[in-house]
Amino acid sequence: MMQMTTQTTQITSPQLNIVEKASKIWREIKRIPRNIRNFFIFDEQLRNRYSLERVYLEYFGKPLNLEQPVTLNEKLQWLKLYYRNPIMTRCADKYAVRSYVVEKIGDEYLIPLLGVYESVSEIDFEKLPEKFILKVTHASARNIICKDKQHFDFDGTKRKLEKWLGKNYYKRGLEWQYKDIKPRIVCEPLLERADGRDLYDYKIYCFHGVPKFINVNVGRESSLTYMFFDTNWERIPVYCLEQPNGTIVKIARPEQLDKMLALACQVAPDVPLVRADFYVHDEKIYFGELTFTPECGYARYYPEQYDRIFGDMLNLPEKHND
Repeated sequence: MMQMTTQTTQITSPQLNIVEKASKIWREIKRIPRNIRNFFIFDEQLRNRYSLERVYLEYFGKPLNLEQPVTLNEKLQWLKLYYRNPIMTRCADKYAVRSYVVEKIGDEYLIPLLGVYESVSEIDFEKLPEKFILKVTHASARNIICKDKQHFDFDGTKRKLEKWLGKNYYKRGLEWQYKDIKPRIVCEPLLERADGRDLYDYKIYCFHGVPKFINVNVGRESSLTYMFFDTNWERIPVYCLEQPNGTIVKIARPEQLDKMLALACQVAPDVPLVRADFYVHDEKIYFGELTFTPECGYARYYPEQYDRIFGDMLNLPEKHND
């Protein structure tokens, strides 16, 4: 029988001195005010790392572990800093992702497109239906919903869209996939339930191409509730987004669940994690979007142990050093 041998590498005194000096320098850098520090730190990745560590500490009240990340939020911060895959830029683009979806599952799952615009001045609001939604292509959660054109704030909408188009969303949370997306606006018809309320938003988390759990958004128009289910539609007792008590809402297993899970597998690119969103309207499945760093890596989970449970589902790839 072959015997396994173990090699132990010891750090020599010169190596140890280098490590100690580097640690001391890093501690000193952290004490410098951010605006001054950024002026002198020319390495972009080093600046980004410090920024992520600072925001994470402020948000969660504990240090960010980038050397040995274990929770989902820690691993998402690591991916933001070290993982680069060009397919992410195409799929995070609210317009470019449509052609990707057609290639993978066909155009029957796309919400109809009313228009795509490179500037606000191109939008002819008179030609739009009574209900519609406007989205900028290069950002997340930058949407404007119109449910009644008679009482819609057109001037305010134009100002808001102009502001969004002029900003690079990457700078907000260092989500690399948004960095090089061309700013545009897309317009789609607003899909609702029969009673006028928002559709359920089925967000399927795929780890390494395999669906593991589903986050369902309920009540976006009033009090947003996040509920979690496994792929067998069993409730997972975890809540997030400042809902420590958890709002209990009964949601029947959708008849289209198995189909949505299969579609999620088909549209999931070859990346460590992607969240594939779907809607069901008049019993028909519609694609929503693909998200690679959900909640920007700042989701508060209750109980907190689920941050680690979800994190165990994600195996980190090799670092990209650019």
